Amino acid sequence: MSKRGARTRNHASPPVRRRRRLDRIWAENRHVLKVWVVFLGVFGVFMALLNWSQAWFEPRANAFTAMLAAWTLRLLGEGGHHEGTLVLSSLPPLEIIWECTGITPISIYLAAVLAYPASWKAKGWGILSGVPALLVVNLIRVVSLAYVADRFPDAFEIAHVFVWQSLIIFVTVLLWLLWIITVVGHIEIAAR
Repeated sequence: MSKRGARTRNHASPPVRRRRRLDRIWAENRHVLKVWVVFLGVFGVFMALLNWSQAWFEPRANAFTAMLAAWTLRLLGEGGHHEGTLVLSSLPPLEIIWECTGITPISIYLAAVLAYPASWKAKGWGILSGVPALLVVNLIRVVSLAYVADRFPDAFEIAHVFVWQSLIIFVTVLLWLLWIITVVGHIEIAAR
């Protein structure tokens, strides 16, 4: 065999090697990459819709969250009521803004459920169980912050920005994983 034939057979050019490596990575990880692409697409659509409807939706979501927080504080004996987005009670007042509504973690959760390769029945169960759970966790967050503002005012910013932000992310991922383990696993096994 000539030297020229051996060289072309054993050594591909760098662009060809790179292309083969990319093809191998895609073949080994295409399911994960597809889920990520769908997740980012669905989340992007949610964020675009929320941005488009923000003038209408944001004040209503803020007022709804304030109403739920005031109602919960009233149940807890703090005499809660709300005036628009302001929550008033025997505790320090809270102004509910867009970030207090829990819409972003709910959007992340919905995008993750819709992107996951499961049946529509399983996705429906994920939405019907996860969204109310996140709303309850967010309500606990808002009400607990009212108590923190009353009893530990110096710790309010730390609790608000660091502790609860981290917990909301953790709970969102945890609910998604629980949905995969419990609902998706049972429905997929029952379908076999």
